[in-house]
Amino acid sequence: MARNHSLDNAKFILILLVVFGHMIEPYIEENRAFKVIYLFLYSFHMPAFVLVSGMLSKAVLDEGATDRLVRTILVPFIIFTLFYESVYFLENGHLSKYIKGLQPYWVLWFFLSLFVWRLLLPVVVKFRHPVVFLIMVSLLAGYFDSIGRFMGISRTIYFFPFFVVGYLMTADVLSNLKLNKIPKVIFLAVLGLNIALFSYFHEMSEDWLLGATSYFDYDVQVWSAGLIRFALYCLSFLTVMSFLFLVPKGAGFLSRKGENSLQAYVWHPIFITVITLSGLSQNTMQLSGPLALIIFFVTAFVLSAMLSSNFVMSATQRFLISPAIHFLTILRPRK
Repeated sequence: MARNHSLDNAKFILILLVVFGHMIEPYIEENRAFKVIYLFLYSFHMPAFVLVSGMLSKAVLDEGATDRLVRTILVPFIIFTLFYESVYFLENGHLSKYIKGLQPYWVLWFFLSLFVWRLLLPVVVKFRHPVVFLIMVSLLAGYFDSIGRFMGISRTIYFFPFFVVGYLMTADVLSNLKLNKIPKVIFLAVLGLNIALFSYFHEMSEDWLLGATSYFDYDVQVWSAGLIRFALYCLSFLTVMSFLFLVPKGAGFLSRKGENSLQAYVWHPIFITVITLSGLSQNTMQLSGPLALIIFFVTAFVLSAMLSSNFVMSATQRFLISPAIHFLTILRPRK
């Protein structure tokens, strides 16, 4: 099957926004513009990433599909968990809060959630209205304080509707002639509305968009929290679709890098950590806000492009993933 260049373009842009968001995250309480941009990004970049993943998934769970899930999702999750925990231990002399609380390490929640989504997809799509069902589950789950960061359960539930929407839509929707005749200014207006809303509600907690904890962690009347989450779902869905229809369709630099976007996703935290600990980020914040944003964005672009290279992809596969898979193959009992 030929690659969908539009999706590859979207994946690189999204990983760029993820890296950029992580670079400005430490300073969102110091600068209102940073906070608005952060809220804007988090309202759609991971939902879009999850939705695109759903577009590329199949509701099949035979032996071959299960084996691929283990090799392409579970093995990388385990390897990078060990890697980041080792780095953290060498730096701090003790285990991280993630491993102590049985939580996925930082960005690695996506791999664990993706593994669960792929396992559950064949079952969920048989429901009459799977998206409505999953949104209702998510809205209700927020009222249970026990559903939180443990094993990434809350995030798995929160983002699952986006995954199923992507699966049901398929990538063909981006090529739909009628939809592509919609004036681009409408999609831009949706993005503008998003920014305007978060400019007004800039004091809201970013945790609303992370989906990692229950409503009890938010400074809001619990009874109304479900309505707020539903409103954010609506805003996120609209923004995600507007973004996808604005993404370039042709092949080029973006699509080539987008093919390896997951490599940038799993590797960028180590570089973000180094940049932060070295004081470079803090020094950048001494500059004017707009100039600091430009520097952070350019740095995020360079990092994303570098980590999405074929070299990084090949090296990761050769020195980390393949040896681990080979080891598991040896351990697997013969039939």
